Amino acid sequence: MTLRNGALAAAVVILSASCQPDSISLVLRSSDVHKVDAGGIVFLPIEVVVSIYKPDADRDYIEIQNLLAPFLPTDPAFSEGVENEKSIFRLSTSIPFGTRESLARYSIASKPLLRLVREKNAIIFHVTESWREVQRELKRINWLLNVELPAKSTFVEFRGDTENPLEFRAYSVFVEGKAQMLLQQTVFDETSRQFEFRGGEASIWHTLPLNLFIIPQDSELSRSFDEAAPQSNSK
Repeated sequence: MTLRNGALAAAVVILSASCQPDSISLVLRSSDVHKVDAGGIVFLPIEVVVSIYKPDADRDYIEIQNLLAPFLPTDPAFSEGVENEKSIFRLSTSIPFGTRESLARYSIASKPLLRLVREKNAIIFHVTESWREVQRELKRINWLLNVELPAKSTFVEFRGDTENPLEFRAYSVFVEGKAQMLLQQTVFDETSRQFEFRGGEASIWHTLPLNLFIIPQDSELSRSFDEAAPQSNSK
């Protein structure tokens, strides 16, 4: 191997040493928020898509399924294929959504990879220690599978399915491909709204994490929202 080819190969290794999921898709209903606010736990459908360049993806696919199975709810759906010379791994499963208190009780008997946590007036994605454990094992299977969050695109669809409307706010998102620094929407019964959060440098404001602020109408939280709005030193 020449010096030039060796340097090129090293660069490919460095650039490919970590990858973001291509997409994460999540559906959240207003009834889910109400159930969680009442102390319950809801399991939300989620789909994760990851693509890598790899010649022996079939072997990896089986190992990935065996690795993830203990961390997923029953009946997860795996699929894989090839698009544009890339191996595409697709996982459809569910993640728990609740308050920190309810999720702490649930996590004693389970080891979820991701959680959706209901804070005082926000909903946040939370990566667990189980995710970090799986990440270490994925790198053992294939160093290209150092999967990091956030995804390149996280699609959240918020559906109204109750008579009580909910107002939500999301920062640094895209709606129908158009950038919006602040998306503010009230979701009524039988209405829905989808937005996309782009991770890393593709984001409008890449220092902001994906947070969804839920503001109950006619509440003190609605009047004091500005106190909880995310702050950043970005110029």
